Amino acid sequence: MSYKRPHRHLVIDREFPIRLTVAVLPEQRDLVQRALARTVGAGNYGVTPATLWSGTRAHHLHLRSVYDALIFLAACPQARLVWEPYEGHTR
Repeated sequence: MSYKRPHRHLVIDREFPIRLTVAVLPEQRDLVQRALARTVGAGNYGVTPATLWSGTRAHHLHLRSVYDALIFLAACPQARLVWEPYEGHTR
């Protein structure tokens, strides 16, 4: 019997329990990556793509602690937290 490895995003969700949704302009992506490496450290975060209900492209930033999230947000003003309500049908 073979073992199916879990998807990369499931592994990231388990290892990094804090998730921020941030919108970053394409020209500022390098600045955000450098701020992550400087404040959190390489290998101490995960990034997955996200699409909001309105179709806006964003990133889910996965971190290990709330402290890491606060330090990153203070050090990188280019990263903008995004949130929008779901206005679709409810059950």
